[in-house]
Amino acid sequence: MFHSLLQRLLELSKGARHDSRGSRWLLGLADLAFVDHAYLSSLQFYLEVLLFLADIFALFLPPVVRAIQFFLMLMLDQITRMIAACKEIGAQLQAAILCQCLPDPDYESAFQILQANPLIVDQDAALYFDCVWEIPILELLVHMHAKAGDRARVNTLISLLQQPALNVHNPASIRQAHIAAMEQRFLQRLYAELV
Repeated sequence: MFHSLLQRLLELSKGARHDSRGSRWLLGLADLAFVDHAYLSSLQFYLEVLLFLADIFALFLPPVVRAIQFFLMLMLDQITRMIAACKEIGAQLQAAILCQCLPDPDYESAFQILQANPLIVDQDAALYFDCVWEIPILELLVHMHAKAGDRARVNTLISLLQQPALNVHNPASIRQAHIAAMEQRFLQRLYAELV
């Protein structure tokens, strides 16, 4: 019964995407889909909420302030649900990347996800490498690919580690703007892949 109700709500949600209050409606649908174990639908709705909010912020904020971190617009439990949903649909690297989007990056979960899935070194994980900004996660990926003997990916990851914008000694504004750009890139790729 709950599943049929969710399906009907999904049909009604198409109008919410153009409503100024649509983010709350889509967020509710994302939570309902997650509870109903419809993980892909849940992720799609969470991504739509983020993109909807990003569009709203782009309209009303001056360009200097637009370099916001998108995942700060969601609550902690919603990001945690996105991580769980990614794991459920087999998007392990994406789940690990989402672990760095929490207010306090969850390195332990990211490491567990990556180390429990050695196939990550065989998959098209390189598409998301430039969306990782936490140094410990990049270092683990370097180690995993070096262990697998993939020199090309190791070199790519090392070049990402050497980005000046990731230096913790930079002013916070430079680092935050760089992270916001990486989050936006990650959101766009994940949205294109899932929606």
